[in-house]
Amino acid sequence: MRKRIEELIEQHRDVRSAVARLTALFDLPYQDAEPHLYAARADIGRRVMRCLKFQDEVVLAPLHERGLLSRIPCSASIESRTRELRLLYSAHIVDWTAGAIAKDWPGYIASAKRLNVLLHELTALKETQLYPEAIRLLDRA
Repeated sequence: MRKRIEELIEQHRDVRSAVARLTALFDLPYQDAEPHLYAARADIGRRVMRCLKFQDEVVLAPLHERGLLSRIPCSASIESRTRELRLLYSAHIVDWTAGAIAKDWPGYIASAKRLNVLLHELTALKETQLYPEAIRLLDRA
């Protein structure tokens, strides 16, 4: 179990690296960032989806199947925050089309930075509270 969660944490690092690559573009004028922007956004999306799928497989499904998820105090909050962040990301993608970004580069940057903060906070919460408890409970089961 510990090894699988370490793999999951490595995926979190990959997501953070992808976010850092996007964030580095924010220092550029839109015209210079634009050729790299959509690939960076897509890369984050792919990595996040891969990470969420792996998290479901490695952590959430085993905890749920054994009736252990509710024994982790932060689990309901993390599930709620994850759902909320997914909705925010979906809205962000709909709102920030190529045309919208071109028209309001500073607005896009501000919106993306807000989401990145929420993602970072949620990831830290999972790594410090959810995963250690999951290891403890699943290793005993």
